[in-house]
Amino acid sequence: MRLSHRILTALLLATLIGCGGPGAGGGATAGSGGTTPPPSDHGQALGTRAVPGSTVTVASDGPLQAGAAARFHLSVSTPVPVPLEVRAWIGGAYDPAIVGIQATPVAIGTYDVTVPIPSPIPIDSHVWVRMVFADGSVIETGREDFMLVQR
Repeated sequence: MRLSHRILTALLLATLIGCGGPGAGGGATAGSGGTTPPPSDHGQALGTRAVPGSTVTVASDGPLQAGAAARFHLSVSTPVPVPLEVRAWIGGAYDPAIVGIQATPVAIGTYDVTVPIPSPIPIDSHVWVRMVFADGSVIETGREDFMLVQR
């Protein structure tokens, strides 16, 4: 394994351990006293999450309606290494078995994905994002990162 991949893997493990494991959260939403999401050219910004070596920003293309499909724009700052695939889905509790829908790259570090929204939209639903890299490492956003509906 190349040194850069070992460093990325070590950073990922340190982040997951510090956050309490995959899906445990650790990101801040605007309503939780964390950082305010940056404005987006793509509609409503749902938030920004720091991940090892980068940040992930998610914005919706328009209003979210139960039972309809929603288009999301995913931005990965400094995408080095570039993810082989980026996937997204809407859900509540973390489930590693969910595959998600593959996002389409539209520019370096920018992806679009259309995801079905359940009807009714469950409380505590949010957008999950998973990035898979060439060395097999995976980075996922956490539980509180991109909330759609809060209690």
